[in-house]
Amino acid sequence: MSTTIGLVGCGRWGLNHLSVLSTLRSRGFIDRLVVCDINPTTLTGLEADQTYTSLQAMMEHEHLAGVAIVTPPETHLKLAKMVLDKNLPLLLEKPLSDNHAASKTFLAELPNDSILVVGYLLRHHEGLLQTQTAAFAKAIGSIRDVVYTRRTQRMRPNGATPISTLAVHAADTIAWLLAQPLMDGEIVHAAHSENAASWRIRFPTGQTGAFDVAWATSDERRLVEIEGTRGRARIDFGSHEMTIIDSSGVVVRTERLADSEPLLAEWLHFLDSIKAGLPSVFPDIDRLLDQSEWLDINDPENGR
Repeated sequence: MSTTIGLVGCGRWGLNHLSVLSTLRSRGFIDRLVVCDINPTTLTGLEADQTYTSLQAMMEHEHLAGVAIVTPPETHLKLAKMVLDKNLPLLLEKPLSDNHAASKTFLAELPNDSILVVGYLLRHHEGLLQTQTAAFAKAIGSIRDVVYTRRTQRMRPNGATPISTLAVHAADTIAWLLAQPLMDGEIVHAAHSENAASWRIRFPTGQTGAFDVAWATSDERRLVEIEGTRGRARIDFGSHEMTIIDSSGVVVRTERLADSEPLLAEWLHFLDSIKAGLPSVFPDIDRLLDQSEWLDINDPENGR
């Protein structure tokens, strides 16, 4: 049976998804790629087997194996409910939505047989996946501090906020690597402007996490720095390198990470979930609720 994937939303990030899906189609992972956007002009010239201006029409006319929603956050839940009501596996871009109360209701009412992957693609990044291995723990020890930096020369998109847009990956990465709920943390530093935000959080365990994110900067920086009880690690998403440093400050090794794309890895994870056919939510519901509540409280511009 052929595998048809539907993509909803063809903006800047949606086109990145489209490029990955085109690659997966050329490699035989999927057979048919159909896309949907409410703006018909956006659909012109896209490498798709069929295009639609309505999600409902796409679901009525196609035998879909799964759907990805890559639209503005305020539209996520309405579209997600349409997909899940058809019992279709769903890849939903992060954040879940811009409204915590609505996200909480959505997750509480999620059908038991749902397959839902929320797009925290750094959970599929090779360097960050290595932090979950025994070899990393041996070199670094127990993780005490995580610092996430994302500074970009791009201008701030209309309607975007630095916390709910640039820092959403930071919040998830900090909670994931420290294995701590964000809501358990105490904010010891917070600064926020139209284009930038920096935060530091201390957890009851003594662990700390921080992020520094900004648009319209003079350079590009994409880093995760991890301090452990035995050493430190620096993962540079720009140079695709991981550097391990021992407790005395000596560089133990610098490792070139494979040029694999986290978005491609995320799609392979989603396709594996579809193939398995087992109900699953990734990340888990408790983590999604924790991040949603944290964003709701800490982003001054977040929808409520």
